[in-house]
Amino acid sequence: MEVIKSLDKLALSPTLRARQKYLLGSVLDKLWRDDAAKKAYKEAIAADPKSSWAKLAKSALEL
Repeated sequence: MEVIKSLDKLALSPTLRARQKYLLGSVLDKLWRDDAAKKAYKEAIAADPKSSWAKLAKSALEL
C-alpha cells in the first residue's frame, strides 16, 4: 500500500493517476477501511472522469 501511496509524489497523467487512486481504493476496501477507500475512488473519478478506471471506481462506490 505504501508503494501505491508513494505515487502521490510523482507527476502522473490523469489516466495513470485515476489508475493509482482506483488501485489504492481497492486495497483499502479489502482492508475494511471503507471511508479511505471511498475517498480514493472519488479521487480516481476526479483525476480522469472518462477513463475506464473512473468507471470502475464509480461501480465500486455503488456497492
